[in-house]
Amino acid sequence: MQTLWKGRGSRMLRAATVIFLGVLPAAAQDALYDPTFRPQPVRIVPYAELNRLKPSTALVRLPNHKLAIMVRDDGGRMQPFLVRGIETGYWDTRRANQNTDFDQVFANYRRLGANTSFFMIHWADIEPSDGKFDFSYTDRIVELARKHGVKLWWVLFLHCQSDHPPELRDFWAYKIDTREGKNYAMQWLRDENGVVYDSMAKLATLPGRWEITPAYGHPQVLPKILRMLTRLGEHYRDSATVLGVQIDNEAGFGYYTPRGTAG
Repeated sequence: MQTLWKGRGSRMLRAATVIFLGVLPAAAQDALYDPTFRPQPVRIVPYAELNRLKPSTALVRLPNHKLAIMVRDDGGRMQPFLVRGIETGYWDTRRANQNTDFDQVFANYRRLGANTSFFMIHWADIEPSDGKFDFSYTDRIVELARKHGVKLWWVLFLHCQSDHPPELRDFWAYKIDTREGKNYAMQWLRDENGVVYDSMAKLATLPGRWEITPAYGHPQVLPKILRMLTRLGEHYRDSATVLGVQIDNEAGFGYYTPRGTAG
């Protein structure tokens, strides 16, 4: 599922995630239900209003009635922006003890004719501890991309898998489940013999490939995800480099395969 969302400041957010509320007890679902909630429609800016527009990025209805992403150029004018993007793989650039030269990466983007990086980051990159936000890493990426005239579209991961950097297994959000898997804040794995792998340490003993995912709709998890997304949006709301964020990719349930590849 992919949607466009416009919030305050006309910042665009591309979302690609699924909240599984159906797996929660009825009481937990009721606790998440907010009768005052109203969906916020995408704000499409009429072309005639461009001169009064303050944000650096907007979704605009052109005179020919087509839609266009428009960004502010170096002269301060809003111009149509055709995304020519390349994905910067999380697994290819964030392995243990790997020091990727992103200055060179973005220079190569321009040589290839790309103007946008679909840049993979993880929740842990911006909220390394519960409620404590640190945008120093993403700010550095923004500055390097801006230097080479490359726009950024964050691809934000929330899960953990066997080929992620090992230190990610210690991420605080994976420890919300404090009852050995019995409060269902994580989608822990169970094998054919009924053995539940309810910790990162247990998962690490598996010889194949695994992926573990928070229960996104859990009442102890969802508010923290929404808080994180709010802070991320606020931080880059006025950025001329950041176009938006894609939440996760091919989101689903955790899995394990002994052959080491997804089935």
